[in-house]
Amino acid sequence: MSQRVKPIVILTFAISLIAAACASSGDETAAPTSTTAAPTTTVAPTTTTAPATTTTAAPTTTAAPTTTTAPDDGGEYTFVEITDDSGNLSLLVPTAWSDIDGTGWGISGVDAGNGVAAAPNIVDFLETWDTPGVFFGITDKFPDEEEGWLLDEFRFPEDCTLETADTWNGSLSGPYEVWKNCGGGETVRVILEVYPPSREYVAILEIQGVTDIDAEAIKTILGSFEVAPYR
Repeated sequence: MSQRVKPIVILTFAISLIAAACASSGDETAAPTSTTAAPTTTVAPTTTTAPATTTTAAPTTTAAPTTTTAPDDGGEYTFVEITDDSGNLSLLVPTAWSDIDGTGWGISGVDAGNGVAAAPNIVDFLETWDTPGVFFGITDKFPDEEEGWLLDEFRFPEDCTLETADTWNGSLSGPYEVWKNCGGGETVRVILEVYPPSREYVAILEIQGVTDIDAEAIKTILGSFEVAPYR
């Protein structure tokens, strides 16, 4: 796998995993793992009774998840809504990105705030160019920083080629960038640093796509990320 330089910005939950995967990460603290034994179930003695007439209920119908067909290779993603642990951040991600963590994030050892990440494997998403994924976080801990400071934390100019730098306009607005050919391959990264009209917080959205099918995932994520009314 092609390696990428580990960013200063890290997921809180990923601290211990990245420390194990990359010996160079010296400032990370593992979160304790709790293992709870399943309760013992005692089976009641079998009672023999006369056969009774059994009525079978009609099967429950479950709505099919949203399915999107990839434009080039004929594959498809299905999408599911995820949130961070606070429930304030939400977005649609492929169900195949089933490694999900919403415990928050930090910058240079500072607890930044709410955040959620999803990928087939979050450690691989954070540490290589070979795995697609997304990170979405907000913070109000750095009110004196100038616009663009979070893009500086998330961009990799040594490993990627800048394709687009523009302004994102929506309920949240601010600068965004599209980078391509990351790690010398076809990997694409989209990063947004966006603000509400009140400027009371800043949100960062980082999406990494590796194959043709990920182009549709990027489009779906960009059309679905939301921050609930901030409290």
